[in-house]
Amino acid sequence: MARQVSIARPQTCVSANGASAAEPAYAELHCLSNFSFLRGASRPEELVEQAAAAGYAALAITDHESLAGIVRAHTAAKERQLHLLIGAEIT
Repeated sequence: MARQVSIARPQTCVSANGASAAEPAYAELHCLSNFSFLRGASRPEELVEQAAAAGYAALAITDHESLAGIVRAHTAAKERQLHLLIGAEIT
């Protein structure tokens, strides 16, 4: 089943912590966890915690050649009501 994606103009948004802002929502689309050996340092749950605290609308965990941190990130994102984008760097 195909999923349809639409892009709308920026409008007032509500961040993960419930605060509204008059600027477009922000999502980090390239973030490496400690599951990217020698490239990332933070645990996936720490990355989610910091993204939620910063008011991000979403966070993408894109580890190098791996999806190993996704389960931990998903659990943390669900607790903080942060949208998690799943990806990986493949070379």
